[in-house]
Amino acid sequence: DKDLLFHISLIPFLYFGKVTGAKFATLLLVFITAIVLALMLSSAGLRNNYFLTLSFILFSGGAIFPGRLVLCRPHLLSLIFLMISLFCVFRNYRLLLMITAYFYTLGYSGGWQILPVVMIFDFFRYKYSQDKIRVKNLLTLWALGGVIAGFIINPYFPSNIVHTYVQTILVLKAKWLGTGTDKIIQASELSSITFNKLLTGFLLLFSSLGWTSFLEFKNREEFRGDWKLCGLFVLSYAYLFPTLLSMRFSEYFVPICSSFLVLYWTR
Repeated sequence: DKDLLFHISLIPFLYFGKVTGAKFATLLLVFITAIVLALMLSSAGLRNNYFLTLSFILFSGGAIFPGRLVLCRPHLLSLIFLMISLFCVFRNYRLLLMITAYFYTLGYSGGWQILPVVMIFDFFRYKYSQDKIRVKNLLTLWALGGVIAGFIINPYFPSNIVHTYVQTILVLKAKWLGTGTDKIIQASELSSITFNKLLTGFLLLFSSLGWTSFLEFKNREEFRGDWKLCGLFVLSYAYLFPTLLSMRFSEYFVPICSSFLVLYWTR
């Protein structure tokens, strides 16, 4: 079970039946997502602009992002853990980050994505810091420890590693490069964003990101030293390109890009 923790969390909701229980579980996960999103935005410096950011997130992602929120799928748990991870990075909570990375890996097959995410912020944090780099302060290493523990301290080890590779690497490779076979199931969520959806759903977000990126590059000296803003900027583009290839990445791209845009324009 590559999404073990997610499936365990659904067990109490079976009391209400499979369908009704799934609806209650989805509502609870979305509610928790809103809470951890508020914590992340607060730690990023957007405490007074939470509702502005939330509104922009809901209305800038077209029908794709809200549509992903109403599905009783493990990506909801992934979004929760990703927001908690960013909160830990912004507050420099090393131990909590490692614990989050462990449960992230245990609960979602793509939990290892926390490593490049934390690495981006580590880079900018020490690039603009006057302090010497110390190994114990590198958040990437703490996240790595949590991910390794999540893979090893798992009742399905080592088969969980194989299935994580199949789900996160092999399936995307089959879809993007056309190397799939009948044995590899390619869900509709792996499809790329159509031009129509691009115009009707993501036009505001894409155009805002493009214009803001131009301004940030033009005035880059003004924002030099703001490692949180720079990290969110790079992370927005890191999720932009996979989102264009597969709409399943929109649940990460929309909130992160929206957070970057609001943080930039409210500084």
